[in-house]
Amino acid sequence: MSLAALPVADRVLVLACSARRDAVRRAAPAVMRVRLPGVVLEVPAAAVEGLLAELLPTGRAAGVTGLEVEVDTTTEAGRGVLRAVGFLVSELDRPGGIATCPVARAELERFVLTRVLLGGRHRWADALADHDDRTRLGRLAPVVAYVEEHADAELTPELLARVGCVSVRTLHAAFADRLGVPPMAYVRTVRLAKVRAELLAGDPDSLRVTDVATRWGFFHQSRFAQQYRERFGELPSETLAR
Repeated sequence: MSLAALPVADRVLVLACSARRDAVRRAAPAVMRVRLPGVVLEVPAAAVEGLLAELLPTGRAAGVTGLEVEVDTTTEAGRGVLRAVGFLVSELDRPGGIATCPVARAELERFVLTRVLLGGRHRWADALADHDDRTRLGRLAPVVAYVEEHADAELTPELLARVGCVSVRTLHAAFADRLGVPPMAYVRTVRLAKVRAELLAGDPDSLRVTDVATRWGFFHQSRFAQQYRERFGELPSETLAR
């Protein structure tokens, strides 16, 4: 449900994210504000800091006073925030809805606040996104980071397995499970992206495709050109000529 379609206008909802709403509200005033179509969310410092402490890899998030969260409702993450808040609003307006059950309301508010923190732009957004990626990648996180930083070096499954402190067999299984591709196919994807970035930024009068491809580990030019075209829908020389 879109908030724009809800029968509310300039409505302010105070989320305590705790069954002891009055105690939380007295202990910490609403300091985080989220502006959405027709609704403004205000959240006490204690609730924001508590949830950020759980979500952030550092476990700490002080200084939320005055935090304004921006939500881009044109993105899928922003639309997810809208749906979550829309459901909360509809439940609060429904006779016999979640407003009659403080514990259930606290859980729903916590869910809404989680969606806001993960889907909005604020000073902890990048840290949350990075932690979410690492959680999704699991034991592959250091391997993926190593590939990104050393894409121009010689990389083998054996080396990547040592980076991840796993066996080669486990490495292949983890890549298939988490990313859906073998390790070296992932390496090739990263290298192709590096090549494309360099070609887009390069001077076609002085830069040679062959030099760039070789620098990123592509030594068979015809095969490289084919892989590049399959990936980006154009030849590397066409990218350079842009």
